[in-house]
Amino acid sequence: AYKETKEDVEDGIELMVLTLKRTLCRGIVRFIAALDQAGLLEIPEYEFTSHKMRFEKRYEAFSIFTTPQPLTYDDFEHGYSYANVSQQALIASATECFKDSKVIVDKLLSQLPDKGDDCYAPIRKQEVMNIAKVCVGNSLFLHKLSKQVQNGGKAKGTVTFDFEAHRAFCTIKIM
Repeated sequence: AYKETKEDVEDGIELMVLTLKRTLCRGIVRFIAALDQAGLLEIPEYEFTSHKMRFEKRYEAFSIFTTPQPLTYDDFEHGYSYANVSQQALIASATECFKDSKVIVDKLLSQLPDKGDDCYAPIRKQEVMNIAKVCVGNSLFLHKLSKQVQNGGKAKGTVTFDFEAHRAFCTIKIM
């Protein structure tokens, strides 16, 4: 019988961390798209540049690679657009992402070693706790948005992006 090694456990935790971050990012992007559809986001207008110019400058360094063929701005714009997705579908999908993220957080918390024995762990318990705060906070404000737009209602409030709980993942607040 195969005995799981400490390295196997660490690899499993690392895979869970990657899945957590991917799922949380998906939820945040879909939440932002739902806020945009609700008309709660202010999209900046740039005087000296455009979104296309910013995209091209940002990805200019990758133009030396021919395989795979670089993404064009038109492809990016088409792939990023949520115009054909209903607001309720976006809210439901984002809600599911935040719920799934919280499940992964709970599993990670049960598997991470205690303090002092975590020197090789890919993530510390405190960071997982901070990500849990982001999941719960976003779920609450997403629920608030859902209640406002239900049955064709108009969303109200000011949107802020709070990085207090975690430096990389924001809690999107509607005040």
